[in-house]
Amino acid sequence: MQIKSLCVFAFLPVLLFAKTTPAQIENDISHELATALAGDLTALEAFPVDGPGTLDEVMAIHAAHLTTNNVIVSITNDVDDVNCPLSDSDASTILTLLKAQVATLQQAFMDAAAREPALAALGVIPLFQGDFAILQPSADALAAAIGGCVSVCPSPNLFAQIIDINQSNILPEAEAVKSTIDDAFAAVNAAFGSS
Repeated sequence: MQIKSLCVFAFLPVLLFAKTTPAQIENDISHELATALAGDLTALEAFPVDGPGTLDEVMAIHAAHLTTNNVIVSITNDVDDVNCPLSDSDASTILTLLKAQVATLQQAFMDAAAREPALAALGVIPLFQGDFAILQPSADALAAAIGGCVSVCPSPNLFAQIIDINQSNILPEAEAVKSTIDDAFAAVNAAFGSS
């Protein structure tokens, strides 16, 4: 009887420090990331396309970029803490929610690109290049973390290695999300003369 009691106490810390659940990641994406990206979009749209904008508006955009980055990093940490692999259902839900936020990211980047001449007139292009240089690796890390948690099939392809291709239709969806994110960064980096 005493040994059983010791076992319960031994496992208590594990229960107290429970892992992140897929529902928490879904909430992070649908609420925290959605809010951050909406803030990014609002800050960008407050800056006039044809200028002249103000440095206060530029700093609001910069702050929104940093907030978005912090949320992406936080979600990545949560994904790293979830019990893997995710079920196809959970992975599909997470990818669907992420796709919805990628559309907002694309719009924000298009808005930023449209404002590039006015931003250049203020001499703040290096600030935006720095923002994108911070955001892109964070977005890549999130994609890798999600990809790393949706299956168990080894492969050199990031998403293929974690999705069981024989049992899942998630691989094409995951690759499409990553490709869309990569394309959005390529477009905004080209507009701002970044690599």
